Amino acid sequence: MIRRAAVAGMFYPGTESALRDAIAQLVPEDAQPEACLGCVAPHAGYIYSGRVAAEVYSRIRIPSTAVILSPNHRGPLVDFSLWPDGQWETPLGIASVDADLGRAILDACPMLSTDTAPHKFEHAAEVQVPFVQYFAPETRIVPIMIGCRRLGQLKEFGRGLAEAVKACGADALVIASSDMTHQEPHEIAKKKDRLAIERILALAEDGLFETVIGGGITMCGIFPTVAMLACT
Repeated sequence: MIRRAAVAGMFYPGTESALRDAIAQLVPEDAQPEACLGCVAPHAGYIYSGRVAAEVYSRIRIPSTAVILSPNHRGPLVDFSLWPDGQWETPLGIASVDADLGRAILDACPMLSTDTAPHKFEHAAEVQVPFVQYFAPETRIVPIMIGCRRLGQLKEFGRGLAEAVKACGADALVIASSDMTHQEPHEIAKKKDRLAIERILALAEDGLFETVIGGGITMCGIFPTVAMLACT
């Protein structure tokens, strides 16, 4: 089963050479990659957030598997949906799905479904894949879409994900796909984003949930980020 690129040529360049060149121009020259268990990376079009994404990916060591947790902007709404096997295609080529880790996650997280329909036109996971391919071409992926809004179940899923990674002995990075404040004046957005970022840096999933939901912060990947923090 191959998932074809849905937003190539819109959110990022649609040809291999143009996409590779675009990412290369965004990568900082002084980046020193470090070991990392989880991260947050933006998913807007590369002309908007590509430089921030390149800063993230150039400063972490991407291991053999990347678990990509994304929100659901446009597909059928399900609480948790894992793409179980096959491949995802971008202009940079094929990214294989880590089916073994996927099965372990399914076993550890009974709330998960394998409904692939919500993934087919969603951009939030897809825009991460070319960065993974650019920096670590052999890395496999496990795309998981999260529509659940319940803190307790998000934390339960995160703990199950951690158990699955440990049980598999997988060398995995968990990527939470999220933009931050939307369509507000710069100073207001900066202030709101700082509140959320402080909670992320403190590894405080409960505090992040309360800050974002209670503060009306339009962080669209809040639920994947909570799950990532609960996992790591």
